[in-house]
Amino acid sequence: MRSPFLSVGFLLLLLASGCLEPGPTPLGPEIIETPLPDDAILYRVSGADSLGLTAQVWEDSVALFDSEMLFCGLDSLTGFRAEPVWVFDASELGSYDGAVTSAWLQLNFPDSSPDFPEDGDNPDLGRDVRVRLWRLDGEPDGANPLSTIFDLGDATQVPLHRPTREDDYEPFPLELSGEGFLLPPELVRGWIDDAQRVTLGLEWVDPDAYGAGERGMIRLYSLRSTPLASDSTTAAQLKIDDGGGTRHRAEALEDGFAAARLGGQDQAGALVLATGLPRSAHLSVDLPASLRNPDLMVIRARLALWPDSSLLFGASPADRSDNLLSGLPFDEGGLTLHLRAADDSLSGSAGLEEGGVLKSELPVFGESLQYNEAGDSLLSRSQMKEPLWLPLTTWVQDWANGDDENFGLTLELNGATERLRQAGWDLDPTDPERRPRLEILYVWRPDFE
Repeated sequence: MRSPFLSVGFLLLLLASGCLEPGPTPLGPEIIETPLPDDAILYRVSGADSLGLTAQVWEDSVALFDSEMLFCGLDSLTGFRAEPVWVFDASELGSYDGAVTSAWLQLNFPDSSPDFPEDGDNPDLGRDVRVRLWRLDGEPDGANPLSTIFDLGDATQVPLHRPTREDDYEPFPLELSGEGFLLPPELVRGWIDDAQRVTLGLEWVDPDAYGAGERGMIRLYSLRSTPLASDSTTAAQLKIDDGGGTRHRAEALEDGFAAARLGGQDQAGALVLATGLPRSAHLSVDLPASLRNPDLMVIRARLALWPDSSLLFGASPADRSDNLLSGLPFDEGGLTLHLRAADDSLSGSAGLEEGGVLKSELPVFGESLQYNEAGDSLLSRSQMKEPLWLPLTTWVQDWANGDDENFGLTLELNGATERLRQAGWDLDPTDPERRPRLEILYVWRPDFE
């Protein structure tokens, strides 16, 4: 007969202990620092094969991202490709009939801040990322996702104006350019005469196909960018000079970006999640049949996953300006994981995206103290949690009771329609110390017979 006093005393100790870290489990914390009694049992198994651990991922597109940043280019590692688009009212440039002597498209880019020089808020700015400019036939529609700007219909290329030679239709570097990109004055004069809204988009030009340029992902301010509210900077403008000393401007009425994923690094053996171009995952994991017993009381169940920092995009410590601007300098913009126990494991079923919520906001990043380069002071730095513990206590207890089936877990990053961000965890690492690990801490219910 099992000792009722040890089991009951252990449970009371767990509930009453003041040194336990808080956590969302039926019986207290996820992390237990209290010494365990003799009859507490820890089940532990590691390795994707031993756990039957597999990941199935799926992606969705969104039409016009409600993002503080626009993106243009391609990130080779993740396969994210993006092309920005703007809508202008050309009639705002003036109702006069005079000539247009000069015209520009002015774009604004986040650049390194003197206050935070270590925070590379536009790491690829200055690289030879080349684009073409197009006038598009339509405007973005929130009901129709864009994978490329040409999804908007017919397009007419807009050349750059070269005063000393013919207009230039060749791809040009996307870079800081003073007044902006010089446009043919007579072309912009026609836009004003038509008194129409004008949709402009940048096509990213693949250097492999063109034979020049580099890959990279450049960020641009959008209409929703936080710093725009505090100064006179605008996301994008059309500007003209009328030859009489007057400058006319039309600010973008709407903006957004098309996005697609073009493959990227081989992600076999990894759990990869993303926002912006949302990528969610269903994680299958075996639970030990011997523990499916209503007499079992789960104290803590959790799954450890180790991050693969090479899969980070848009949320790494070198890409933090959005977080600083939103008042979250140390947690990578509040990047959090939404974890559910799936209701069904069939591919494409609604049950993959439904089910009991195990954790609505699980932080992906945590703080660590690191010495500066001189080694004379400690700095607080943000890095992915190693490991990331997925809290499974409620789910495993319901499964042990026979109240729930094991249909696996559904994981997604919160903020699906925000800027492009990606995080990944290695399911099959070469280092045995970083293998996924399932831990179930349990006791048997007291037997008073």
